[in-house]
Amino acid sequence: GTLENRIQDFGISEPNDTDSSEPEFSDTDFSLEEEEENAPQNSEGKNRVNLSRKVDKATKYDRDYIWNLVHAQLLKENFSQSAADYAMVHFDDRYQYALENMLYARSSEMVAEYVFNGIVAEWNQNIRKQNQKGVI
Repeated sequence: GTLENRIQDFGISEPNDTDSSEPEFSDTDFSLEEEEENAPQNSEGKNRVNLSRKVDKATKYDRDYIWNLVHAQLLKENFSQSAADYAMVHFDDRYQYALENMLYARSSEMVAEYVFNGIVAEWNQNIRKQNQKGVI
């Protein structure tokens, strides 16, 4: 009695002869096999999503650390405080470029070196442009 009451509470009709016919069971078995075949692919996709989330969190966390490493290195290379601050205008672009192109960087320090080299290249390019304007 209580099971029938629960079925009625949920608006589910009681099983009849057509619900238990052979073709439906074989269809169900077939679709379950398809789902099982697809399951590993789905779990791989989920794992990739989880991995990328972990990487995103780590890189966002490391961003400030990398910024500080790059800025400190500019000061060690005899940039003045104001010149180093100005050169860091390129940090976001170079950092993003590094993340896209250094998928297998072993450490934040490697990313920082890559970003530093990019910023110095931008700086030198700007200096050359200014010098060319002065010459012409």
